[in-house]
Amino acid sequence: MKKALIVDDDPNISELLRLYFDKDGFAVITCLDGEKAYETFLQTDPDVVILDLMLPGRDGFDIMRDIRRTSDVPILMLTARGDTLDKVVGLELGADDYIPKPFEPKELMARVKAVLRRYEATEESRQMLSQKANHSEVAEFPGLKVDKSRYAVIVNDQPIEMPPKELELLFFLATHP
Repeated sequence: MKKALIVDDDPNISELLRLYFDKDGFAVITCLDGEKAYETFLQTDPDVVILDLMLPGRDGFDIMRDIRRTSDVPILMLTARGDTLDKVVGLELGADDYIPKPFEPKELMARVKAVLRRYEATEESRQMLSQKANHSEVAEFPGLKVDKSRYAVIVNDQPIEMPPKELELLFFLATHP
């Protein structure tokens, strides 16, 4: 059974989402507080995270940064902040989708399923690659080193800062010339 972590400070939205996720066969964990969200994530190891941006304690961007340091679990932002800058920041920090409120629960569930299908296909590909060869977490070329395990890119001995998704894409491209 897949697990969904729903982090939203509105108990009505959390309960609505619980009903829809339950109906689709998910085990649902809810968290109403930004301070406890990352701890809850670590304790429950969910298959997908639905994350609000505006939370008491810590905002969704901070929580997503913490999650992305240790996991590539699918994250869908569900928030009332729907301006373009927030969407861009959310996606660049590692969100797999960004859904503004108000939202249609059926559309959200369809997006969750689509993201999970892509994630599972990627996981299967990774497992096949690691079975074929000793798949390293470091790709090295003259003047370029991409270390996915440490989320570090070094170009001509200079560290380069980049969002996690860009690093993962660069690593994938470097390991699949």
